[in-house]
Amino acid sequence: MQPYGQNQINDIFAAVGAAASETAYAVVRPTVPVVAYAPVVDNRTGDPVAVFAQPFPGNNADLLLQGVARAAGVGTSLWRTDLRLLGLDSNKGTITLSYHPKGSEVATPQVVSLTLDPGELVALDDVMSSAFDLSSANGALRIRAPMPLIALARTYNQSSDGTYGQSIPADRAACLLREGEGAPFSLIRETVSRF
Repeated sequence: MQPYGQNQINDIFAAVGAAASETAYAVVRPTVPVVAYAPVVDNRTGDPVAVFAQPFPGNNADLLLQGVARAAGVGTSLWRTDLRLLGLDSNKGTITLSYHPKGSEVATPQVVSLTLDPGELVALDDVMSSAFDLSSANGALRIRAPMPLIALARTYNQSSDGTYGQSIPADRAACLLREGEGAPFSLIRETVSRF
């Protein structure tokens, strides 16, 4: 790659000769600093979701997903969250998912646990229903594990035409904004409609 250059590889898994799979991940090993991302596109709606490569995390995972749902939306829409967990250790490990409902003052969250094999990628589709057995949910997940872990969620509406939604990467609990701190958002613009 040239400095500030770009390189696009279409269908990365086919490009490296990998067989088709419901769950898969790719590892980028550059020799120079790069930003790597992959858009995952719903072939029926064209809805793109950008998934950014992340540096390998530290030894113990303590992650937060700010928005998880299984909730009715406008019209007949039903929003749900799919969760992907990638274990990056050479040993098995137990992962704990703690659900904190929006607006809840309950001190004890609902908790489920699962075991990940070394290098395993687990797909938890509609996680609030499949893992927590909830028909309605809106809140946050805390994910803890005694191993390096990458977590990515996508919250979306499924219709007969396809999907529409967004990806939500998990943040390290250590990166929470503290009282008095500030963090800028880039590329945000308010649009006002006038009639």
